[in-house]
Amino acid sequence: MLPKRKRAAVFLPLVSLYWFSFYAYSPVLTEYVRGFSTSQMAGTIIASYGLMQMLLRVPVGILSDRLRTRKVFVTVGTVLGGIAAVGLALFPTSGMALLFRGLSGVAVTTWVPFSILFSSYFTKEQASRAMGIINAFNFGGQMAATLLGGYLADAMGNVQWAFFLAAGAAALAAVLSLFTVDQEKSDFGTHRMSFSDVLQVGKNKKLLLASILSMLAQFAAFAMIYGFTPTFAKENVGVTSAQLGVMTTLVTLPAIFSSALASKFAKLVGGLNRAIAITFLISAIYAVCVPFITDLYAVYAAQFLFGFARGISTGILMGYAIEDISPEKRATAMGFYQAIYGVGMTLGPQMVGLFGKSAVGETNLAGLTTGFFVVAAIQLAGAVLTILLIKRPSASAGGAVLEKVDGTPV
Repeated sequence: MLPKRKRAAVFLPLVSLYWFSFYAYSPVLTEYVRGFSTSQMAGTIIASYGLMQMLLRVPVGILSDRLRTRKVFVTVGTVLGGIAAVGLALFPTSGMALLFRGLSGVAVTTWVPFSILFSSYFTKEQASRAMGIINAFNFGGQMAATLLGGYLADAMGNVQWAFFLAAGAAALAAVLSLFTVDQEKSDFGTHRMSFSDVLQVGKNKKLLLASILSMLAQFAAFAMIYGFTPTFAKENVGVTSAQLGVMTTLVTLPAIFSSALASKFAKLVGGLNRAIAITFLISAIYAVCVPFITDLYAVYAAQFLFGFARGISTGILMGYAIEDISPEKRATAMGFYQAIYGVGMTLGPQMVGLFGKSAVGETNLAGLTTGFFVVAAIQLAGAVLTILLIKRPSASAGGAVLEKVDGTPV
């Protein structure tokens, strides 16, 4: 068996391939779906990805803890991701797209045991560092996927090739998953998770706050970046499939580095609260500006800035969520965390799609713009919530404690 210090090096390429399989077609997905459905239905299809995560991530986390295995879930997730990609390519109808996009959401629920398995290769004190590293490879896989998927769709003259590329990456990930080292049974302890244990995990105040803030962040990302920003770019700038790929890549590229350096950024700006609040403010500015951008390079710049902010918030909030959770309960906690932020992934595209309601093949830019303004208001609320509930314990480097609104420790 590989020593712990070498397991991470074997595991990280698998992480990149896993996320590659979900994002190779993300630059073209909204416009692909809008070719055979309304904007409202397109929003529903995109939202089904988050809905499945919202419903299943806690059960998957609990099941992983009870079965005392992570590796099986890792393999199942890669296989389901490949099936979803092939189904989306071969069955271009609203009903089938809804089914297979939902299946991709089921596949992503295995990210719960995925991330916990990786964190088991590190000590408890290194939880935030572990999350920063795995998210860097997560975003790296996404970046390569969006760039290659967009260019392949353009080169082949058919967006379906992006889905086939995703399926190929999923197949490679499935093979690689067979060679990973599962979490040691001793890490789970002797106690089996009960329903009361699950409720107790869900009451952890750091976990609750991190989950709510992440939900607001994902609301914006899936409403705009993976929702209707491509529609504005198509209508206002006339971008190609390859340029859509570059756009999504420019969201992912800075996130690779900012996620890994999130804790350093928090120290630089004076604490977790300020770091997270800044990311919400950047997201709000993005939401207000995007509907009015008519220059391709301005779109690229906006994407890069949003990606930087997203990497910071992801790196900080994932580590913060499980910081005080014991190893045998971390998959359950991560399932809870990811289920809550799945609410944002579900409601974001649904809401903007509802504002932009139109007939098949038509675009209601005025309605979509209103939807983006609502997203901006929600992001500003997230910044306020962060400042109210996360306070620095001192003027020293970047640590934070959870407090009530009145300032007393919880």
